Amino acid sequence: MLNHNQNCKSESYSVYSRNLSASYLGENPVLTNVNLKIPSSELVAIVGPNGAGKSTLFNLLIGTMRPLTGEIQIFGKSIDYQRYHNKIAYVPQYEQIDWDFPISVFDVVLGGRYGHMHRFLPPAWAGKKHTDIAKQALDSVNMLEFRHRAIGALSGGQKKRVFLARALAQNADLLLFDEPLVGVDRGSEQLIFQVLKKLRDNGKSIVMITHDITSAKKYANYVVLINRTIIATGQPNEVLNYDSIQPLHDWMFTPTPVNTDQITSKLITSISDKSGGCYDVD
Repeated sequence: MLNHNQNCKSESYSVYSRNLSASYLGENPVLTNVNLKIPSSELVAIVGPNGAGKSTLFNLLIGTMRPLTGEIQIFGKSIDYQRYHNKIAYVPQYEQIDWDFPISVFDVVLGGRYGHMHRFLPPAWAGKKHTDIAKQALDSVNMLEFRHRAIGALSGGQKKRVFLARALAQNADLLLFDEPLVGVDRGSEQLIFQVLKKLRDNGKSIVMITHDITSAKKYANYVVLINRTIIATGQPNEVLNYDSIQPLHDWMFTPTPVNTDQITSKLITSISDKSGGCYDVD
């Protein structure tokens, strides 16, 4: 069992949770006893199968869902506080966006500035400062020339780049990406992660959900393995090596139910000191 070390300070982490659980409409918990400390200024991959609670964790982080029990903080402060101060940027899954909505690429990116504008002014009245930031964000993902095009007219990779630009324009400290590689061509993938690595190097914290273990090992420098609770955390070469993944093969690639307690036990045997001393092994 992974126990919480009381000496760790929540302010030192981009995401901190203790004894966290969550459920939908009174159903059985989707997340249980989630004790998590994600280091700041890292590119983090959250890896797990369908139904593991990855998207539920993101719903908690963006404030669209409340915990059933426990606590969750971002940079040592409440979700509501960080949302109000525009410190959280979220790029949802492809399927969650209405691509038929009649809005231009530029207006999508300018939407990332709304929290920084006067709250009672229409977007059309955005000042030069905000429009320049939106243009710079589009230019950084090579999409400035498409700014007048309808968002629905773009390819999958181009759409992902536009929503990355929106997150850049927001200038948030924590950026959340739900399956950023789905529907993305190789060129867009390389550009997206080039931008994300630059953000990380400049002190931003990036957390992405992915099913792609290869991409997680390639791009992330910290991994969270989840299956309704935290299975393991640490460096990709530690958490996603053969000894760690082999016990999870059926869990990751087949719908057959697996005893997560057995998985946790196997992982603890093969992985040690995953969280910089913030978790101990009973």
